Amino acid sequence: MKRKIRTIFYWLSYGVRNSKRFFFLSILGLLIQVCFNIFDILLLKLVLDNLLQGNFGKILFFVGIFMMLGYL
Repeated sequence: MKRKIRTIFYWLSYGVRNSKRFFFLSILGLLIQVCFNIFDILLLKLVLDNLLQGNFGKILFFVGIFMMLGYL
């Protein structure tokens, strides 16, 4: 009986360790997504500003960056 209880506690502690690890990895993934979203917004702002100023060479450069990142 004690062995079964020990086994149950072992697997429960194993699950807690794994859930903590996956929690921190998911938080890290969310932070990376937020950084990329901010980068996308800034890149889009640069494209729109250059569109208003008529700098089509820079627009093509930024569109190329978008394409390299796989967004278009």
